[in-house]
Amino acid sequence: MIIIIINVLIITLICAYFLGKKMLQKKQIQESYDADLNYEWREILERKMSLYKILPDHLKEKLHGHINYFLKTKSFYGNEGLEITEEIKVTVAGDACLPVLMREDPIYPDFDNIFICPDVYTRTEHQRNGNVIDEVTRSSSGVSWLNGPLLLAWKYASYGSSNKSDGENVTLHEFAHKLDGENGVTNGLPILRSKKDYKEWQVIMTREYDNLCERVDRRANRVLDAYGTTSPAEFFAVATESFFEKSVKFKKSLPDLYELLANYYELDPAQWHLDYRERQRLKNKAKNQTSRILSDNIGLE
Repeated sequence: MIIIIINVLIITLICAYFLGKKMLQKKQIQESYDADLNYEWREILERKMSLYKILPDHLKEKLHGHINYFLKTKSFYGNEGLEITEEIKVTVAGDACLPVLMREDPIYPDFDNIFICPDVYTRTEHQRNGNVIDEVTRSSSGVSWLNGPLLLAWKYASYGSSNKSDGENVTLHEFAHKLDGENGVTNGLPILRSKKDYKEWQVIMTREYDNLCERVDRRANRVLDAYGTTSPAEFFAVATESFFEKSVKFKKSLPDLYELLANYYELDPAQWHLDYRERQRLKNKAKNQTSRILSDNIGLE
């Protein structure tokens, strides 16, 4: 009887722990979305995150909430003597939160720590070559470990964030791997919203992966980085980079793949880019008209 009571108490405590953790997480999310993003952080986004400038206002507000929550739940550590600044944290958070902009559930729940190094990360791996084990040195601008931490080279994360149209953004790339790995394996197939989506995903991604390999062989590749031919997992990460940064060209050249990712992310960045260009055109037009009016009406003192 005592054993039964003890077991019941243990189960009750375990349930209370997980219920309390869930309630705390829900409270953190709500507080994050209720709080305004402070002025300093907004200024960093305006200065460092080029995609922030083209976001519609309602999505900027949504991004602010995600950034607040992200920075509450993730810890940053500097490697090789790098000091972690607000600029580093906010810039990384801004790009990291773009792919999960439309999510309502806790974002990136499977890891806590982000390591930032000044330049490329160099590591030694052991590789079997027959009966011999060789040491191989590899350099990366980013690494995402399954169910573990994530590492970014600030030199490349900073540059990728400041250029919104080159299709190279290591933060987007590595956080796409995090989304890919939410099902327990990194294979280019993230968790989709419904069972019927998986067949379409497999058909389109397989076809487009093969097409990329063929274009790279012909040296006729234009939209997706050739690194995407490495594996289906890298293809998904590379496609995510171009989806956000080269979206207009992407949508025109690879419409099926663009639509697939647009449905997955529930976003249409090509429209952001087009709307931004139109706003800039109208702004320049108004500026030129003002300049002409002023030049035609020069007063005398």
